[in-house]
Amino acid sequence: MHELPPMLALVPGSAQPAPADVTTTATGTQRLHWRFASLAAGAQVSVTYRARALGEGTGNLRGSAVITETTDISHTLPMPSRAITVAGLCKTPTTTPTETALPSATPSATSTVTPTAAASSTSTQAPTATLAGLPQPAFLPLALWARCVPGQQRVAVALVMDASLSMLETTVAGRSKLEAARKAAQTFLGMLHLGGGDSAAVVAFNASATVVAALSTDRAALETALNGIQAAPQTCLVCGMAAGEEVLGRRQVGQLPVVVLLTDGRSNPQPAGEALARAAEAKAAGVVVFTIGLGEDLDADVLLAMSSRPEYAFRTSDAEALAEIYSAIAVALPCPADAFWGGR
Repeated sequence: MHELPPMLALVPGSAQPAPADVTTTATGTQRLHWRFASLAAGAQVSVTYRARALGEGTGNLRGSAVITETTDISHTLPMPSRAITVAGLCKTPTTTPTETALPSATPSATSTVTPTAAASSTSTQAPTATLAGLPQPAFLPLALWARCVPGQQRVAVALVMDASLSMLETTVAGRSKLEAARKAAQTFLGMLHLGGGDSAAVVAFNASATVVAALSTDRAALETALNGIQAAPQTCLVCGMAAGEEVLGRRQVGQLPVVVLLTDGRSNPQPAGEALARAAEAKAAGVVVFTIGLGEDLDADVLLAMSSRPEYAFRTSDAEALAEIYSAIAVALPCPADAFWGGR
């Protein structure tokens, strides 16, 4: 699915292949849906289309892909969005009038014709039309299909969760951000191969960090630990990062160590730079770090730098979107981009 902001519209007949359906929301947003029944191993599918500007404005091109495995398990992969600004719509040039000569004077009816002064000609030069806001290319996400064979990579994951008081704020669905995060993390646990080589731990942090569940393959025990997280003041980001790395010290041989850190605020009382330094040490030791920033008041640059790759730094203003983010991370764990997805 791809979503066009209200100031853009699909050029009819330009989409290749043609989308299965095109819908328009009440706000004027167009949504383009493509459906592919099945793809051969290694196959690549490209979707292209053209859009025209309806007016000036700023919006985001968004997209997502839903991949359903042969086992009927579906994964929603959010694609990177791109900000689009339409300004100074193209103007149609005016037609330049042709040069028009004035008629010469008529000779008098005498035998001697007195020549008149040479008739001058004038012309009106149309102003040059300036074409402002020339169309620019928009680089849209590319979805690649590749098969991730179960068993290729086993992981030990530390779910490091912010448990500050701000996590008690309510979402649009009426539940707390902490509850939305718990449910999203439980979905994540359901996508791991617990008992098949994967394991997970749960860490909560506020003024300090607490390991509420050590590495385990017991999903029920891990979910109980998530449900038992209690909120308290402050957001010690370095405390959470340090505890997440330390709990992975008991992982099994062959497991990839992973930290998935969620926070909804700025680091305090310790500066965010301490968390960045600790994350750098962890990454140097082979730990893969994912970060999730929830809300607007964040150490966003630090969270981006803490992550192992730019695409491993997620951010959302809506806690109800956490389930999709955790699901995307669960898919990426056994199938890292440099080993699958065409190395992208």
